[in-house]
Amino acid sequence: MPVIRKYQSASNAAIPDEIARDIEVVAALDAHVSALHPSQVFGFGQGVSTENVFNFGSGFLDCRNGGGTFPPNMGHIQGFQARFAYTEGKWGMQLVTQNNTNNECYFRTVNWDVWGPWRRIWNDGNFNPAQYLLQSEGDARYRQSSVALADADIPAAIARDAEVTAAVAAHAAASDPHAQYLLQSEGDARYRQSSVALADADIPAAIARDAEVTAAVAAHAAASDPHAQYLLQSEGDERYVQSLRAIYTSNCPTSANNTTSIPHKLVVARITSFTAFATLYAGTINEIRIQPGGGTPTWIGPNFYYTVDIGWSYINIRSSMNSAGVAGAPVTVVVDYI
Repeated sequence: MPVIRKYQSASNAAIPDEIARDIEVVAALDAHVSALHPSQVFGFGQGVSTENVFNFGSGFLDCRNGGGTFPPNMGHIQGFQARFAYTEGKWGMQLVTQNNTNNECYFRTVNWDVWGPWRRIWNDGNFNPAQYLLQSEGDARYRQSSVALADADIPAAIARDAEVTAAVAAHAAASDPHAQYLLQSEGDARYRQSSVALADADIPAAIARDAEVTAAVAAHAAASDPHAQYLLQSEGDERYVQSLRAIYTSNCPTSANNTTSIPHKLVVARITSFTAFATLYAGTINEIRIQPGGGTPTWIGPNFYYTVDIGWSYINIRSSMNSAGVAGAPVTVVVDYI
């Protein structure tokens, strides 16, 4: 080791390299002052969960939009955390607030990677002790629910069981406790019971008795014209022409130049004469409708086959020389007498 003599200046070359020069010391101090201590790491948590930000170590934190568990009604928290520097697990705590949530602050702890719940920190901004009672004050002020009521605890205005029982018994024993209602005896005297049949004397004189109704109906039925607004049959026959329809069913003649007669009887009022003719043609349906005065069905085919005429006693169906093709065919004659 070199010897430095007292009172003798040493040159730079005489100072060993292991000894820092002034300029090196000043630079080291400046760097130390401006550098962050490892325990002063800032944990900016934009996009990082509230749990994963703990990986940054001890320091300040600012978390939002990164998931994780936030305190109630908070979504962007600022605060600090302290982590025990042990790499095999997480121990420590977080204390946070939110800039726009006044007077609210929460903390939680983590022990071997298991997080506890966020706990609210009460302060004079969110808790006023004057608004609450101590348990001793509450016990003195109120009756505890586990303590049974004593008779002295009940106001005198509230009826006791014995009083209620006596009042109900007195009410039940009263002869007429509800004057607005009728007693059964009053109802029986005021009204006729439904089980008691009506007597003739109970029915007002204005209501007809059975005998009166029977006599009135008989007199109505016996009257010659009880409803003058209607026509009698004789008046209708006199006023209007009668209409009657008769339907006769038979067969056409079974051979040419022959006649089938259907008997009928014209006994109809107001008919003084009657003649009707009809002709059947090939291909027609076997039904002829005739009205008094005569009528001819529409032609179907060129050949004449049958003639129908109606007299007072018979409806005659006469065949011609050309009728053999439909001889004996069924025919229905419908006659409207008017």
